[in-house]
Amino acid sequence: MKKIYCAILTLSLLLFGCSTINHHLNKTSQSVPEEMPASKYVGQGFQPKAEKSAIEYAKKHRKEYEKLGEQFFKDNFSLNVKATNVVGSGDGVEVFVHCDDHDIVFNASIPFDKESIHEKGSMRSHDNGDNMSTMVGTVLSGFEYRAQKEKYDNLTRTLKENQSKYQYTGYTKD
Repeated sequence: MKKIYCAILTLSLLLFGCSTINHHLNKTSQSVPEEMPASKYVGQGFQPKAEKSAIEYAKKHRKEYEKLGEQFFKDNFSLNVKATNVVGSGDGVEVFVHCDDHDIVFNASIPFDKESIHEKGSMRSHDNGDNMSTMVGTVLSGFEYRAQKEKYDNLTRTLKENQSKYQYTGYTKD
């Protein structure tokens, strides 16, 4: 019986101790609120898994990569974007941008390798892979919203009018 009491006491201490450590780590590592409207999030506080050297490199050359990210969208899509975050990603750098040009709004991220800041001239992409497809899809979704804005506004108004009648799950007022 004494062994059972000791085991229960030991397990309780271990579980209690681990739960407070985990809670403390979660609170100190967040630089953005736990919940925020998607329209307000522009990549701040995000850090993907990356090599330590890539993180330091991104911090050191932040301005150059911001210009590269902005130039990429200017050359490929003729859109003015604003770089909102530059972070190390893998062994390279990722630039987050926000667009509010031509009445379209979107957020995107562009991966670069470390040598990209030494390239001069146009940032026109010759890549036909997944990264470029993702960029095109992001830009097109912004144009789609602009083209269908009236329909989306009508849908939002209808949802608000019927919210109490149908008791939607997950519908917010933002």
